[in-house]
Amino acid sequence: MLKITVDSNVIISSLLKKDSVPARVISYILNECQLYISQFINVLACAVAARVDYLISGDNHLRKLGSYEGIKILSPSEFLEIL
Repeated sequence: MLKITVDSNVIISSLLKKDSVPARVISYILNECQLYISQFINVLACAVAARVDYLISGDNHLRKLGSYEGIKILSPSEFLEIL
């Protein structure tokens, strides 16, 4: 089972537009994955502590890292492409 952390941008976007890519990601995660929702300033620390496989983020600066400590950092669209 995948373990995933999602930043607040993805969560809020999924609530604002029910048929959006972020909404589809959240729907998938809620049905298929173990979800760790980060409410911390340092999303990376949460992802590392939870030993997630993917960090899904709408933050361009965070995504520019590509990966961190073996955790792939993806946009919601990129995540859906690998499913």
